[in-house]
Amino acid sequence: MELLWEESKDRLTADVEGSCMIYRMMLVDDDVPMLSYLEQLLPWDELGLRITSSACSSIQALRLFKEMDPQLVITDIGLPQMDGVELAMEMKKINPDVRIIFLTCHEDFSYARKAVQISADDYLIKDELTSVKLKESVLKAVSHLDEMTSRLEQLSDRIEIQRHKNLLKQSFMKQVLSGDDSDSVKKLGLRIGVVWKKSDFLMAHGMFDYASFAARYSFKDLPPIRFALYNIAENLALAIDGMSVFQDEDGTILLIYNYEKNLAVNACERFGRYIDQVHRAVQQYIKVRIRVVVSNPFQGVKSIGSIHSRLKQYDSDLYYDSVSSAVMQDWKPAEWLRTPHMTTGVRASFLAAAREGNPKLLLDLFDKSLAEMKESRVSPSRGRSECSQMIRMIEFELGYQGESESFHYYFLHAGRIEESLELIHMRIEHVMGPTADSVMMFSKTPRLKVIEDYVIEHISENITAVTMASHLFLNPNYFSRYFKKLTGMNFTDYVHSLKMDMAAQMIKNDAGKIEVISMKLGYSDRTYFSKVFKKYNGVTPSEYRH
Repeated sequence: MELLWEESKDRLTADVEGSCMIYRMMLVDDDVPMLSYLEQLLPWDELGLRITSSACSSIQALRLFKEMDPQLVITDIGLPQMDGVELAMEMKKINPDVRIIFLTCHEDFSYARKAVQISADDYLIKDELTSVKLKESVLKAVSHLDEMTSRLEQLSDRIEIQRHKNLLKQSFMKQVLSGDDSDSVKKLGLRIGVVWKKSDFLMAHGMFDYASFAARYSFKDLPPIRFALYNIAENLALAIDGMSVFQDEDGTILLIYNYEKNLAVNACERFGRYIDQVHRAVQQYIKVRIRVVVSNPFQGVKSIGSIHSRLKQYDSDLYYDSVSSAVMQDWKPAEWLRTPHMTTGVRASFLAAAREGNPKLLLDLFDKSLAEMKESRVSPSRGRSECSQMIRMIEFELGYQGESESFHYYFLHAGRIEESLELIHMRIEHVMGPTADSVMMFSKTPRLKVIEDYVIEHISENITAVTMASHLFLNPNYFSRYFKKLTGMNFTDYVHSLKMDMAAQMIKNDAGKIEVISMKLGYSDRTYFSKVFKKYNGVTPSEYRH
């Protein structure tokens, strides 16, 4: 838990007013009047809660849950599309610490059993709901939140102490790398528990595979995951006398083994087994890949700085090789071509593929370019820089407006060609959509069904062409053009038409008041709803009903 405490701390962080903690709360019910009733049933602020979001569909609730990060959710079980229990399970995947209170119209043993299985705080029958019963359930949930917050605050104190020690270790390592082995540096080493009494050393560098990181985490997770990597390596080092672990500013872990030559113990093999343990533990606990480069044996603290520099250069020279672990042995610095590789003609080919909306062709061009760079011995830094610039040009050409700096950070720090290719594939699919030809996406009616299904799932929301394009990972202008070409109408008209067909059916089936139907279909203004309904059905909703 200590490794990733920041994530839980962020989720449980509450507003502080005076000396009271105020937790965020969400209400979910497809009955709009019921939402209003719940909002007024209790003095929520006095109970340490604030309603930060309400939703009338499970799909909307899940989206708001990701945005608002509530710590308590009160939800109806009988929701369309995804029932309340399924919704709670999805929420628990995002935040296992969220507290859940279920409401239902009737008692159902199977639902009650599922509620117990996912550790819900309570299961209340709507017909029997009173302010007293709800308050009792809510206070129980708040008590759990208080307890968790208290534990995390204690853990926070311990982490801060550890971080202070890490700052001292960074200061110590910085002086060692500069070649300083003065008495003051040795005294600092004693303070942090680093005592190198023997003359023989081994050193290794451990670095993230950013493609595996980007597939699982967001950019804001980088500092705590780097800390987790360091913590894993340090905890495993405790069992080995003479093993020290440091971390530099870019997150690289430095493993230094100070040992005494002994015919009975092979130091290189022992160091190798330790590195294998780190590999396995990182994969098991934080689910990312790392690469490690190992020095040859060397002597003396004064050599650490030069060996550190050689290891960095050695790791860079391995960019075009498919190795996750390597030992320097007889390595000599590589000679690289540092002139530009992507000509004007090559760049034009990339941009033409982007304009065609053909992600598969783009990926083939990147694969080919990186293979040529490898064959021509283009320097890794030059190759990464040119590919990064090409992706920026593609994003600009397509009018992409999303966040991009985290990708380019990962890409410019990629340590192996396979890592770069994996990141490029992820980026192109994010900006343009799946690798199937994008034109094909709108030339077959099954794709129209995908769009229709999305609209129906989000029927209570205001769905725009930008929303739909984002869901399909397409440029909005590109999506709008092809949708018009496919259907003969613009996307806004299509959504209104689909919703008005549903509205007519709901009115025909007497599915509630016009105001409620309007809200369920995403129209908060009754007058506007009536205007749109008349446009598509020829009469107002009231006239249609009678």
